[in-house]
Amino acid sequence: MNQSIIKTATAGAAAMSLIAGAAFAGVAAPSKAVVAPMSESFYNAGEFSLSASALLAARTGTLGPNSNFSNSTAWGADLELGYFITRNFGIALEGEYVAIDRPVWGTALNAYLRAPLNESSRWAPYLLAGVGGLYGGGYGRFEGHVGAGIEYRITPKIGTFVDGRHTWVDGQHDVLPQFGLFRAGLKFVF
Repeated sequence: MNQSIIKTATAGAAAMSLIAGAAFAGVAAPSKAVVAPMSESFYNAGEFSLSASALLAARTGTLGPNSNFSNSTAWGADLELGYFITRNFGIALEGEYVAIDRPVWGTALNAYLRAPLNESSRWAPYLLAGVGGLYGGGYGRFEGHVGAGIEYRITPKIGTFVDGRHTWVDGQHDVLPQFGLFRAGLKFVF
């Protein structure tokens, strides 16, 4: 009789194993979802930046009869400290130096509207507009300017840019002429 109990228990255990195996046969083991890495954004809100550039000023329009400007172009330098409030809108304080027959210093407050080509693009075209003052040869004049440019980010923290603008100068143009200004430089983002 012990033999029949053992055979019955063994048969019952085997049957339960088959039933349990069949019950769990359709259940898949838990898997880990593959998450694609997030693309790095090169342009963000809250960016502080410092830009340094070389510039070329090209006089536009005609000069008055008392003009003492002989050159139509001049080289200079530019520094700009900026902050982007949103990803697309920023402001900057700019200082520039140009030698147009005599040193001319300028300061301006600029507004930028940039449009990165997509979320992970290194390229961002932009529009700029600003107001400020020009000082040179004992004269000071109000100026305003508008322009456009493009920036390329080498890394998320270092970029290069080129832009151009037209500057309107208040007052007598034989003292400080109107000019086009072209910049090329480096931008460091903090």
